[in-house]
Amino acid sequence: MKILICDRDGTLTTSKRGHFVNAVSDLQPIPGAAGAIQKYSRDGWKISIASNQGGCEALSADTGRQFLSKRTAANIMRRCLSFFPEIDRAYFCPNATGLGQEVIIVRRPLWLWAIHEYGAFGDHPYYQYAYRKPECGMLQLAVHQLQEKEWQTWYQDARENLRRDALAEEYLARGTELLYVGDRPEDKQAASKFAECADKNVTVNFMWAKDWWINGN
Repeated sequence: MKILICDRDGTLTTSKRGHFVNAVSDLQPIPGAAGAIQKYSRDGWKISIASNQGGCEALSADTGRQFLSKRTAANIMRRCLSFFPEIDRAYFCPNATGLGQEVIIVRRPLWLWAIHEYGAFGDHPYYQYAYRKPECGMLQLAVHQLQEKEWQTWYQDARENLRRDALAEEYLARGTELLYVGDRPEDKQAASKFAECADKNVTVNFMWAKDWWINGN
């Protein structure tokens, strides 16, 4: 299985006004991002987004209020997904400080959103790491959920097959290749941390956004 996870701001989209995006109308795609997404999709990669959105907690010095609400942040992420129909879902951490113990998942259909909250040091076997980058919890969660989704499809296809057990072994042996693309040091750090803790059948690579745009077009 091949998984591409992209950061959002500075990788897929940017602000029309040249600063922090806090309105749906301010978001625009970066030239080159759509072509890269399309190329990887054609090559069979499953694609998601993992993004810090600390503006949901950070306070504006001018107003003393949060830069944006979680609902607005989710709507901005929906707008991003509308630019890139090949992307299945997006994960973002709304926490501005600390390790980040909350993640919001926006997925298709775009009117649907769900909040998954989990402590950074909980006992869940899959979600053991904090979500806010440079921690790797969002990458870990995204990879597990995409693996689970593909496994369910694979199992359904094999259910009536007498070679089901053999097919399951074949599926697990294929492994997972993850490429994380970002534009900031914390993106690379998150990929490095995930590489250290990922299952042995998961390989993790990182690419800077500017190189990815060129590589995909």
